[in-house]
Amino acid sequence: MAKTPTSTRPLVIARRILAAFLVAHAVAHFVGTTGALDAARHGGELPLLGGARTADDTVPLVVLAVAWAVVGFAYVALSVPVWRGTAFSRPALLLVTGASIVLSTIGLWASATGFAIDVVLLVLVSLSPNLAARW
Repeated sequence: MAKTPTSTRPLVIARRILAAFLVAHAVAHFVGTTGALDAARHGGELPLLGGARTADDTVPLVVLAVAWAVVGFAYVALSVPVWRGTAFSRPALLLVTGASIVLSTIGLWASATGFAIDVVLLVLVSLSPNLAARW
């Protein structure tokens, strides 16, 4: 196994922390998935857009659940190329995080923490020239 040069070790550590964080964030998406599916299954409702709307029909709830699950699986899938420092991981991560922000906005206020995490993640990946240069 090749040794990592000392100058890139902090970057490797940062990528690995980010990869682990992506998996943890995916778990939050799966929680959103189960919440929407539970509401669909039991005839409940899900407040959307900060309570401005409510989804109580099965079809929109299942569509939201599937969307949250897809983004969750995308974060899990992206954790591997982020860990490895693969070149396409940065634009893919920006795309998935953009989708996550849209879903978090729809799910406000229940997903307010996820929205904040998405914004921080988007800013971190967008504005970190060293991180971006190494990917």
